[in-house]
Amino acid sequence: MSSLGERVRLLRTRNKLNMEELAEKLVLPVYDKESGEIIGSKSTSKASISNLEKDKHRPNVDLAIAIADYFDVSLDWLLRGENYTPKKSKDNLNWLFDNKTDDSDTVFKYNHRHEAVASKIKESDQLQNLIRDALAAYFDTEEFSKIRANIVEMQYISNLRKKEGS
Repeated sequence: MSSLGERVRLLRTRNKLNMEELAEKLVLPVYDKESGEIIGSKSTSKASISNLEKDKHRPNVDLAIAIADYFDVSLDWLLRGENYTPKKSKDNLNWLFDNKTDDSDTVFKYNHRHEAVASKIKESDQLQNLIRDALAAYFDTEEFSKIRANIVEMQYISNLRKKEGS
């Protein structure tokens, strides 16, 4: 997928949404112009989604985050078509796990210790993947959407109360 618009269209159509439905589902924060605090929320428009999919416009930060959150994709993938790769990439860890030549014995003077560490890292990665999958499934639920909407509403009410007290 070469463009942001193509990726947004793919996500929308895979989830069997039309542009209007997606626009309604995306929750964007509304900021107070003076304080910069969140004072409410709004949805975007069908026209914004259309322009985005046609690559006529780039999304603002809030819209990009809302799309990535809604579809559970990374911002890197959404905006650039790439997955995030940390500086200490998994390639380095894969080398640690897979490289069992004489050279690795030379590099790792106490190879048995490093193999134990590598084994723990593999177990940790598997646990992280299980947790990530469970959270992703929860974030897809209606219950989580309601909680998120309630939080935005509570922030709005809290900001109003602060203003009234000032």
